[in-house]
Amino acid sequence: MGPLQGLRIVELAGIGPGPFCGMLLADLGADVVKVESIQRPDGMRFAGSVRNETMWEWNHVFHGANTGKRDVTLNIDSPEGRELILRLIAGADVVAENFSARVLDHWGLGFDALHAHNPRLLLLRMPAFGLSGPWRDNTGFAQTMEQMSGLAWVTGHPEDQPRIQRGPCDPLAGMHAVFSLLVALAERHHKLIADIGSLHGLVGSMPFPVWARDRDGKLVFVNRAYAGAVDVQERFFGTTTP
Repeated sequence: MGPLQGLRIVELAGIGPGPFCGMLLADLGADVVKVESIQRPDGMRFAGSVRNETMWEWNHVFHGANTGKRDVTLNIDSPEGRELILRLIAGADVVAENFSARVLDHWGLGFDALHAHNPRLLLLRMPAFGLSGPWRDNTGFAQTMEQMSGLAWVTGHPEDQPRIQRGPCDPLAGMHAVFSLLVALAERHHKLIADIGSLHGLVGSMPFPVWARDRDGKLVFVNRAYAGAVDVQERFFGTTTP
């Protein structure tokens, strides 16, 4: 039971914000069907696993981000797998994915193809660096985003090296993705793609240490670490305005 009861979500995601997003949606009552493949299972299954014949079913990291879901394995590269995924999507309200921007098109499952197959479908996309810009096809996960956003620059002690937090980016980006999807659901009579890159989600969670301006609007840096973080914003988003 929950406010999203009756909503079916097909999750094409692994590691990163996708599984956290799907877990939160399942907690809200949605029917989340996670799609994996035997050829490429979710990498979270092997993070910290004890090597044994069933290690992929017992990993605490995987279960911590995938509670409340159903799971199916498909080889989307095969004709049978493609037919099955399209049948699954035909009865879905949302497809949520966090691959790099090129992957869905590689499978022939881009937005136009999916929308033609299911006109009421919403597509929630969570590539590392968004769907546009010079880094759109690059891959990345939590530790990458924690450095690119400037979070590592502003964490730790002044006399020591920057600190990689190892993990907060994924759930933070997942929560931003849930928020984006809820907005899209409220406007679902429009043809929408919800695009929330992992880097965007983390930057949106830490505006104050990244951006600082004086009363005239000039950028003011507390230290060189902040300057580096703002430089990332200019290069990837084309702006330093919060």
